[in-house]
Amino acid sequence: MRYHGPGSPGGVAHAYKVLELALPLLGDPPERREIEVATAFGGPGARDGFELVLRAVTEGRYTVDPELARPE
Repeated sequence: MRYHGPGSPGGVAHAYKVLELALPLLGDPPERREIEVATAFGGPGARDGFELVLRAVTEGRYTVDPELARPE
């Protein structure tokens, strides 16, 4: 939250939980510059959470794709 600010705590929590689940599956330690993020969730909190850990936004490895949405 210090990196993102108070605006979208749910999105920050979303990114945290995704990373908590995914990173152990990618190796120990995973190479962060080899990780690409594709998500349907376009909130600024999630974006900033992934950016903080992976630098995926500034390095062009972060994509918001509405086709990934699961309405159910």
